[in-house]
This record gives sequence, structure tokens and C-alpha cells, in this order.
Amino acid sequence: MEESLECLVERVKEEVFSPSADMYSFLPPSAYETAWVAVIPNPELRRRPMFPNCLDWVLRNQNHGGSWGNLDLTIDSLPATLASIIALKTWNVGSININEGTIKPSYLLSFFRISLVLDPYCSNGYSPFLIPVYFIRREETSCDGHHLPLPLYLEALPAIYQGKHEEILKHKREDGSLFHSPSATACAFMITGDTDCKQYLEAMVQRCGRGVPPTYPVDQDLIKLCLVDYLMRLGCGEHFPNQIGDVMNDLYW
Repeated sequence: MEESLECLVERVKEEVFSPSADMYSFLPPSAYETAWVAVIPNPELRRRPMFPNCLDWVLRNQNHGGSWGNLDLTIDSLPATLASIIALKTWNVGSININEGTIKPSYLLSFFRISLVLDPYCSNGYSPFLIPVYFIRREETSCDGHHLPLPLYLEALPAIYQGKHEEILKHKREDGSLFHSPSATACAFMITGDTDCKQYLEAMVQRCGRGVPPTYPVDQDLIKLCLVDYLMRLGCGEHFPNQIGDVMNDLYW
């Protein structure tokens, strides 16, 4: 048992703390972001997805209960499920996956709008218990009375907004993304065909593989710090004193 533990510790040291360790491999993929990237059609052959590996990830990562994202049905897992269903429907695949879903589309749409901080009063029939969720999300994403720009939620906005190419692209960053958001950038590329957005998406998928993270790029030092925090909370910190010390020194000295 002691030898087995030592082997596991050495393996973690090599895979996590080695200078050659791929920090992005430790980022959990986002079902929501991956699904929107999977929706993008191939510019050369629009009947096929531009990123088939992302579509394959969606097909292979449905939860047993029929949802995508969090195992428990939370307000965050609901938009992930809806986005995944949209991706599968777009390419006419995964009929079994779709049929296994247990949530009514009408409920999904309601939670989807709320989770993206859109006004819940824009449609009738919202349950009163959803209203506090809306205000909590609104407070979290607001600062000094100013709200985040709508293109951050581009994939959820009405079709009328899609004609505003200049309004969309004025939020483009140097790396070609909209707010470092894979989903918003995916939608921006599908609407505008912008080359910078395309290059950002291609680089991200090449770097991250099938499943893409909630935001990209991510500071690799932040990933290391999160891994250290995770090991400490697991009670495993005593096995990696030197490695944890090196990470903390690099960050704070």
C-alpha cells in the first residue's frame, strides 16, 4: 500500500508540477461552450460541422439523467442541456441522446434566458421563484450601475441583433475573441464570418481538444493555483510541500 501511494504521488508530481505539464489538460470542459462551438458549420462545406470533435464530445458527455453539464439539475446545467440539444439538432445526430432528455424544452428555455441575465419579464408565465435568481445574477454581473454589454450573450439574443455587425465586432479583442468567450465568439463568427474570430476558435480547439473551457485563454498560473488549492482541500498537501512552495513563490515573490 505504501509503495502504491508513493507511485501515485510521483505520478502527480510528474503530471501536475513538471515544467512540461499541460495546464490546459486540467481545465474541465464546459458543455455549454463546447456545444455552441459544435454548432458552427464548416465554411467550405456548410452541411458539416467546422469542429466535428466538439460535436463528438457533446455526443459522448451526456449525463445519465439526460442532461449535460452539472450532474445535478441546476440553473447552470439547464442552458448547457439546451445548447447541447441545439447542437445535435443542427447536425441531425444523437436522436437517442435527445430522446433521453427528461426536461421539457419550454422549461429549458425559461432557465436559459434567466441564466444569461436576460429580463425575465420579457415573456409571460415565469414562476415567481425564478425572479430572485434573476436579480442575483444581475447583481453579480453589474458594477456601479453598469451592466455588461449584450454581445457577451450574443448566442441568446434575438435574431434582429444579428444584423448589427459593427456593434458585435467592436467588442472583439486582440486575440479575435469576444470577451474570451467561446460561445459568444462562435456566434460572432457565424454571423459576421470574421477571420480573427475564426482564427481564435481554431487555435482554441487545437489547444484544448474536443471539449473547450468556459473561457479561453486562461492564465496558466491561475490553473496551478487552483490545483494547489484542490490538493490542499483533499488533505494531500503534505505529499507535495516542495512543489506547492515553488508554486506559491513563483506567484507571490
